[in-house]
Amino acid sequence: MKRRFLAVLATMALGIGLATAATHHPQEALTTRTTAATAAAAATGAVTGYEGLCLDDRSASSANFNPIQVYTCNGTGAQQWTVGSGNTLQVLGMCLDVAGAGTANGTLIDLYTCNGTGAQVWSPQANGELLNPSSGKCLDDTGYGGSGTQVQIWTCADTANQQWTLPSGGAPTGNAPNFGSNVYLFSTSMTTTTIQNDINAVYNTQQSNQFGTQRYELMFEPGTYNVSVPVGFYTEVVGLGQSPTQTVITGGGIYANAAWSNGNATTNFWRGVENITLHPSSGSTEWAVSQADPMRRVQIDGNLVLDDDTSGNTTSNWSSGGFISDSVVTGQVNSGTQQQFIMRNDKVGSWTGSNWNMVFVGDTGGPAQSFPSPPDTTVGQTPTVDEKPYLYIDSAGNWDMFVPANRTSAQGVSWASGNTPGTSLPISDFYIATPGSTVAQLNAALAGGQDLLFTPGVYQVNGTIDVTRADSVVLGLGLATLVSNGGNTILQTADVSGIRIGGLLFDAGSTNSPVLVQIGPAGASASHASDPTVLSDVFARIGGATVGKATQTLQVNSANVIGDDLWLWR
Repeated sequence: MKRRFLAVLATMALGIGLATAATHHPQEALTTRTTAATAAAAATGAVTGYEGLCLDDRSASSANFNPIQVYTCNGTGAQQWTVGSGNTLQVLGMCLDVAGAGTANGTLIDLYTCNGTGAQVWSPQANGELLNPSSGKCLDDTGYGGSGTQVQIWTCADTANQQWTLPSGGAPTGNAPNFGSNVYLFSTSMTTTTIQNDINAVYNTQQSNQFGTQRYELMFEPGTYNVSVPVGFYTEVVGLGQSPTQTVITGGGIYANAAWSNGNATTNFWRGVENITLHPSSGSTEWAVSQADPMRRVQIDGNLVLDDDTSGNTTSNWSSGGFISDSVVTGQVNSGTQQQFIMRNDKVGSWTGSNWNMVFVGDTGGPAQSFPSPPDTTVGQTPTVDEKPYLYIDSAGNWDMFVPANRTSAQGVSWASGNTPGTSLPISDFYIATPGSTVAQLNAALAGGQDLLFTPGVYQVNGTIDVTRADSVVLGLGLATLVSNGGNTILQTADVSGIRIGGLLFDAGSTNSPVLVQIGPAGASASHASDPTVLSDVFARIGGATVGKATQTLQVNSANVIGDDLWLWR
């Protein structure tokens, strides 16, 4: 079956297509995967606060719900805290915990079995605060209390009663956030067998899981890995370097085929690869995809093939649509049976093949303008674009989000002369959302100045997520999917500049929504030319995985909005 795809790099991009309509296996949580960075950061000792009092496990009890207090420092085991992986604080084998995962001012802090939830994450701030990202609140010696006062969470205020000194006098250098069990974090300290087994387990679940609810993110710390990474549905594979060249996959490389569908890749949707170098031993990479399958910030050493040329089907091995940006292919790109494709700000050794419509914007090494015969449309420069934000681990082992700067009249990749220009944000700036997060929690985090990072999963959204602050970042991992639950708009923005929304799939729910995503209110009139809002890999569906109803998927009212790889599907 053939698919039709229309991609426009401008204010909006629209893809229209049809699709024909697993089991979940146990997985380790991210926090159990000790990496070189987090292992090196572990430290044990007293946590001191206001007037030199120590954080204390009352009566040295290891019972769940035991109160955590400030107390005169005495060197006992009740005050020997270990900075654990995922920014946990542990004493007597238990974790510092926000009672009931509360978010209100005054919620008590107690001891609880370590469970990898957001209620046990404490992100050190430069001013000495310990931020709990899930609540958006800080650890607080409430009322500047004396010895014996149980600590609480309160709105971060940069006051003396919220300043803490961790063991060894500082914050951990490996502040890996807790992304939950559907994020796999790989480091070079792990065995190749362990890494490959985890990759295979995810792929076995996702190879043909076209309308399932599982979502996965495979993260590779900087280094070189001799593994094979097949990419199935709802799976994103990323490198964690500042540059794509810092993380290299050798061996079989990273690839997508359509063996599950006898070589027909026209329904190979919803997957992606970012910020990584592929150096396969074969010298060729297969990326047989169709729509909503972005490849960004990737260096491919050797050739790239855009259809399934390995599954043995040469009569109906079609592929239909794809998007590659800010990437380098040192060899030849062969479009094969691809019906349409868009390349944006890429550098390729050469290009061969075309069928219906091939589009090249701001590329080097591609074909010259020749539409309709052959059907190649070539635009020399991209007028204006901001590359998608991405996570990386800096030289000190800290996690950050990089927000690339705006490019105008751009040709080629943003990292040709070194690191991409832009701004780094500490991971503590982000509320780490899980499918259990409520709209009230998300909006409270946004109102408090935080950005949003959605971990992999399917979110039933009751209400509307309101993005009102300029330059907010709202990013999804593993094609995090937000479903309208009640006919509401899932996400809407104010008429402000510089919002970055990326890596999210918006699904209509059973009650009709007038619109799923609204950028700017009706009548918006402000100019944002100097700092545009950018939608990167934003996908929407009416029907398919759910019986969805919506009048519109995306409504853009604000000026100067860039749609950089949108697929809007009914």
